[in-house]
Amino acid sequence: MDFKVHVFDSGEEGKEGFARVISVRLTSPPPGKVVDVLAAVLPELDLPFTACAAFALWCTSPLLELQLKPEQKVRSILNRWQELLAKYTTATAQEAKDDIPLLMLRRNCFLPKSQERHLDEHHLRLLYNEAQFNINTYRYVPGPAHTGDYYDLAAAKACLDMGLFDPDRHTVARLKSVLGRFFTPQFIKPRASGQVLKRDRRDQIASNFQRAYMHCSGLKLSTAHLYRHYLQVCGRIPAYGAVFFKGVIAPPRPSWMALLDTEDVPVRVAINPDGVHLIREEKNDTLANFAFAQISWDYEKAQKEGEHEFASLYLQFDGETHMHGKCEHVIEIFSRQAPLMDAMIEQCVDMDKEEEDRVTEARRCYLQSGRCEPTSLQSLHIDHKREYNDILSIAKHISVRTCIRGETFEGLPAPAALASLPPDPAYSGAQRASRV
Repeated sequence: MDFKVHVFDSGEEGKEGFARVISVRLTSPPPGKVVDVLAAVLPELDLPFTACAAFALWCTSPLLELQLKPEQKVRSILNRWQELLAKYTTATAQEAKDDIPLLMLRRNCFLPKSQERHLDEHHLRLLYNEAQFNINTYRYVPGPAHTGDYYDLAAAKACLDMGLFDPDRHTVARLKSVLGRFFTPQFIKPRASGQVLKRDRRDQIASNFQRAYMHCSGLKLSTAHLYRHYLQVCGRIPAYGAVFFKGVIAPPRPSWMALLDTEDVPVRVAINPDGVHLIREEKNDTLANFAFAQISWDYEKAQKEGEHEFASLYLQFDGETHMHGKCEHVIEIFSRQAPLMDAMIEQCVDMDKEEEDRVTEARRCYLQSGRCEPTSLQSLHIDHKREYNDILSIAKHISVRTCIRGETFEGLPAPAALASLPPDPAYSGAQRASRV
């Protein structure tokens, strides 16, 4: 059984946007599972099988992207692609017919950002190339107050592509001529029309770029550290490492306008272990970022089957108005992919709760070991999102098996998938998010 897996990897060619294709032939009896494909692909990239913690197999196209579970049958997913498009997208029959899914090795959406610092250069190179793609396609969008991130990213990329800063070669004029390699068109575009403003904008960017490039070169970072630095800057973007879904939301409007027909806003809904993030499609800007602690959510199926019927994902959060003070707000996201969003949120919340329980158990064992008093343990104030390896090393007898909905894979969290399993009706919520 033959498969072709695409990888964000420039390899030795160093070509901009070059994607490597790895051909895989499975000799084991059919049907080939995702885990079998991973076992064949990872050695081709000089990666051990444990890299499954950092990477997952995705089935992607311009219409739909799905991260697959290790035990799913790859050929079955590919054969059902038209069915999945009909279920989770608004594609026409012709669009669906023309859509060709690709198998891709991409970042595991459940990989904690803190774990990236422990990865070697082979892992980091792949993550770096994927992050570049997401920056260039406006999936990762630094906020207006964080324009410095654009320069940090460009400086790290310049050190990797052009070597350390050389004042004789890397003049402002030279850097100005290659801005398109290091910045998105939206960032370079002047904030107002006019040739003078356009020229001034590019001069300003080139000058700031040169200073950032000079500073980054002064750190004399190795290649691996430059990859890691680039990913750390990306990690400050709320949607980093997220799964992206498509939907529309109704724009906020006064109650007296509720009966008027107003145009919905297409959005990308990015969901990662940190929360839910809404990105406007037309302008590629971030509308809202919600940590799971800030929201309750609910999912509602479409009232009836039909071409123009959509499921809904509701996000409820606290806010304030001038007239009523603190009050609750609800955003309704209309999307065929709402069940996938619901399943992704539920898995993230479950993982968050399990991690919190794990640290609580480690604290208890640490306390019982007699190596610190309750007061000093409380003063330590370990947050479950931060490093807790020291405590876990003391509580080595704790055996924790990460388990999502009863599914495990070599002790690793099961990746998000097709949400073919309905949300658990017995779900009782977690401390950091709850159903409405």
